[in-house]
Amino acid sequence: MPPFNRKLVLLHLFASVGTAGSGVSPIQSGIKREGTQYVGFLGAWNFHVDYNQLCYGVIGALVTTYVTFLPCFMFIFIGAPYIEALAGNRRIQAALVGVTSAVVGVILNLAVFFGGKVLFPISGTFDIFALVIALVSFILLQKFQIPIHLLAPIGAVIGMAWSLLKFS
Repeated sequence: MPPFNRKLVLLHLFASVGTAGSGVSPIQSGIKREGTQYVGFLGAWNFHVDYNQLCYGVIGALVTTYVTFLPCFMFIFIGAPYIEALAGNRRIQAALVGVTSAVVGVILNLAVFFGGKVLFPISGTFDIFALVIALVSFILLQKFQIPIHLLAPIGAVIGMAWSLLKFS
């Protein structure tokens, strides 16, 4: 995520919206389009001023999807024919390793940011339930190889049940 994009997201969206969007993303297959659209929709929905919330939400989802994925697809479609030709070039390979490292760094940064928001919610107290769910999910994914498309909905149902029991 480009730095200007990250600052915009962090300044103009609530952390809970981003956390919810990243929670929706693993349910979907392929690229994380739906999670990104969700964050854009809710961000525009919440900052609609005095106009139609639904209209602003749809526009927010469309703009978020457009600015997130158009540059990626442009790089792929423009650069793909040249990658095979440049595969033997060591300098290009070094640059691609650097790009891969940067992407891993961005993913780690987002994991730490959203992990902090989940484990230490707005109340500021440590959420032991979130930690237990994260550890159990990690064990189920790594040791028992349960597919994430099955585990994510199960976790959502458990989380909803916990919230209903906790606040009732």
